[in-house]
Amino acid sequence: MSDEPRIEEQMLSQLAKSQLEDRLDRVTKLDVDLHTNLLDIVQGKVNSAVVSGQGLVLNRDIRIEEIEIQTEEVGINPLNAIFNKVELNNPVNARVRMVLREEDLNSILNSDDVDSQLPPLELEVDDCVVRIDLQRPLQLHLPDNRRMIFQGNALLQKTSYSQLVGFTAVICPRTRHQPLLVEEFRCHDGQGIPLELTATLMQKFKDLLELPYYKWDEILFQVREMYVEPGSLIAEIDLRIEDLPIRSE
Repeated sequence: MSDEPRIEEQMLSQLAKSQLEDRLDRVTKLDVDLHTNLLDIVQGKVNSAVVSGQGLVLNRDIRIEEIEIQTEEVGINPLNAIFNKVELNNPVNARVRMVLREEDLNSILNSDDVDSQLPPLELEVDDCVVRIDLQRPLQLHLPDNRRMIFQGNALLQKTSYSQLVGFTAVICPRTRHQPLLVEEFRCHDGQGIPLELTATLMQKFKDLLELPYYKWDEILFQVREMYVEPGSLIAEIDLRIEDLPIRSE
């Protein structure tokens, strides 16, 4: 039996590639490999898919150096696919490996998309509510193979006062053997905050890091492992995709 892709696989792969390219602002290289057959296409089923790309840019600010996505069975609307509109019938489970450069991570951190996904924290300390609002710009440094250094400013607000605090957090990335850990958190010189607030904030960070999954638009994701190299981050992620991403105009 020939290992060459069937003509229907080639056509549907090219259609899916064109659809994805239309939803991206820029892309250096993109390959789509769908495995299916004519009968399954009629039934709206793709047995598996592999998408790989380099230099992907979406929503203007989000750039991914490299990415590879491998999916399980995908259900599509066959009638819409005929008219060049690939739509998912059901959520898709996928495994992703991506490489992000330090400068691209910082661009993402300071993008409007991430800002909208990071609402202010509200913590209860000594029967008072303290609102913590991260201030842009934020900076992430990847100096070696084991640490991520996150720096920025946060506006602390209570009923009676507000305070701008600069901070540095040293984070150890998630691996198969340990969760994501906050190794160190410190305020910049002369900008200390009460011990009770620091303890409550650290507990909140711990709770957030221990969430079973996170959500971004129509995508649920869980980070399985991260590898830090000087200047770049490699992440392996499990995704559940509710719908294909839509390009922002």
